[in-house]
Order: sequence, then structure tokens, then C-alpha cells
Amino acid sequence: MGLDLVELALAIEEEFDISITDAHLEKISTPMDYATYLNETVYKNQEKEFLEILETVMEISIEQLALDAYEISPHSRYIEDLGA
Repeated sequence: MGLDLVELALAIEEEFDISITDAHLEKISTPMDYATYLNETVYKNQEKEFLEILETVMEISIEQLALDAYEISPHSRYIEDLGA
């Protein structure tokens, strides 16, 4: 995991006030993966919250990886598609 992805993980952990284990981080490769993980573990699958979670993850990803909004989608892979 590169430095950009470590900083992204830390920013997401700080925003949601959680700690994500290394084992879970290894399985996360897209903003959708983060949102799904957060929805299942923090918000216990509340459908209403999911879109808000995904939006926040996308905003953090854009900021941390210095992207323009058009460069990323919920299914963009951080390493393969975004070069993080």
C-alpha cells in the first residue's frame, strides 16, 4: 500500500471515527468498497446512510489523491485506475 493510500485510509478513519484493520484495508480497492465496509460495520446496513457514506468517501478520495471529480467514480480502482 502506497503512501497516498495510507493517507487516504487515515483520513477516512478520522472522518468516520473508526479504525480499519490492515486485513480489511487489503480488501478495499475502490470508493465503493470503503462505503460498503463502513455501511456494514459502522452503520449496520441502513440504506439511507449508504449514499451519504459514499459521497463522503468520494470527497475524501478526491481531496487526498488530488483528483478532479470527473476522474473518479465509485468503482474506480485506487491503484489500477487512479495510480495511487
